[in-house]
Amino acid sequence: GYRYGGDEFAIILIDADLSVARDIGKRIQNALLQGNFTASVGYATFSDGMSEKELVSEADKNLYKAKLKIKTTMASV
Repeated sequence: GYRYGGDEFAIILIDADLSVARDIGKRIQNALLQGNFTASVGYATFSDGMSEKELVSEADKNLYKAKLKIKTTMASV
């Protein structure tokens, strides 16, 4: 993994499909909850012909969808 932005980190999994990535993301979120931290997670899978920039863009787009979902849920509580 590496730090991608101010409070964003990227974890690149080799030979992992979306279900494996989601399982690992849930494990990370659950571990953070133990310390009263939360995390939004955006996933993307690499496809043949896709550039690295497109992969990061897809993950980033999904991350912001997850953040929006959490904000919407918290606003309705």
